[in-house]
Amino acid sequence: LRGVATCFGANVQLVPHEERVAVHWGYESVLVPQITCAKQALRSRGTWKYLVNLVGQDFPLRTNMELVAALKALNGSSLVESVELGNYASRTNNRSLPLGILPQITPLTINHREYDGLNQWCQS
Repeated sequence: LRGVATCFGANVQLVPHEERVAVHWGYESVLVPQITCAKQALRSRGTWKYLVNLVGQDFPLRTNMELVAALKALNGSSLVESVELGNYASRTNNRSLPLGILPQITPLTINHREYDGLNQWCQS
């Protein structure tokens, strides 16, 4: 994978070997790589505006230039929608969420902090 990642330049990062986990489909271990990847992005010193997390058999069907153009067209908005918390709303009380994300009462797009560039993040 390291060889494939280098084809895309510095915009693609692999999760360090010691942070990789065995994924068992249908269990919470499916979420661990997503969280690990997001944490790595948050720890990075690079500037970025969107997190594009490719997992499993995913492979970008667009070039980096095409992804950048599509994300620029979003003009800072997000493709991720929230859902109503309903009975689970109390779980978010008094919690600080990263990137300036604010919990919403109704389904809306997640708010996010602005960044200056784009880093694609993927993991094996």
